[in-house]
Amino acid sequence: MPYGRCGDDDATWPAEDACADEETPLLHAGAAAARERFTPDVATSARVYNWLLGGKDNFAADRAAGARLLEVMPEVRLAARANRAFLRQAVRRLAAAGVRQFLDIGCGLPVAENTHEIAQRAAPGSRVVYIDVDPMVVTHARALLATDDHTIALRRTLCDPWRIVTDPVIRAHLDLSRPIGLLLLAVLHHLRRDAAACEVVRILRRMLAPGSFVVLSHLLDDGQPQTWRAQAVYSEAVVPVRARTAEWVAELVDGMEPVAHGIAHISVWLEGDESSGLGSIYDRAALKQIPLVCAIVRTPA
Repeated sequence: MPYGRCGDDDATWPAEDACADEETPLLHAGAAAARERFTPDVATSARVYNWLLGGKDNFAADRAAGARLLEVMPEVRLAARANRAFLRQAVRRLAAAGVRQFLDIGCGLPVAENTHEIAQRAAPGSRVVYIDVDPMVVTHARALLATDDHTIALRRTLCDPWRIVTDPVIRAHLDLSRPIGLLLLAVLHHLRRDAAACEVVRILRRMLAPGSFVVLSHLLDDGQPQTWRAQAVYSEAVVPVRARTAEWVAELVDGMEPVAHGIAHISVWLEGDESSGLGSIYDRAALKQIPLVCAIVRTPA
């Protein structure tokens, strides 16, 4: 770790990591700047992910970037489906544990089985806040949620976590004195500097009431050349990302209680999950090759 353990209260962010550059002062180092305008000719992570999932909310640039990824990692479509299956499983687990509030940061474009649908099916009345930096994501989400008073979508950046934890709109929608489920699915690897990712999670953890949960998935540094090539292609064609080890992810949530498998490879989480839609012999074998580590942890009650 660049500056000590992620959870240390006295950890300080190195000065050179304070912001990405002078023109984007709110962005932590290593994070791509938010695009203010709609740019269909430039690939975005949300739209590439949508294409990999078989969605239609994408453009030629996104499909071209996705095709480049498939060339170096043929399992990348399966990885997107697996990440989505983990989200569904995690929300069900949290709902079964009594969680009725969810903060989904980096939610991506709406597809079948979104967080609010899973949560409200398990526990009607569950409240959800979606956060994404992509204006297209927020526009689509708000259209979907036009008649849902229990769910809102806001354009915010993970790179300014203080704005998230102090946001009056979020605090009016969620009761932060009670447990929430904080969802960070496939988003932290967009923060390339370890210090930035650690600081973001440290700040977000401070707002969690006892009994809250953190759910995350992260690109796994498994030491395989294919993973490094995929990281390089994605960083060039879409936005920069950084794979990290499972040990690093464990340090990120140090002090929290593991739930079920705790911090484990995606194949471990989805083994025996009949609702994942990934039960074929091919899928089960290919899942083991996917560089994705997932975690569900709980703040001590």
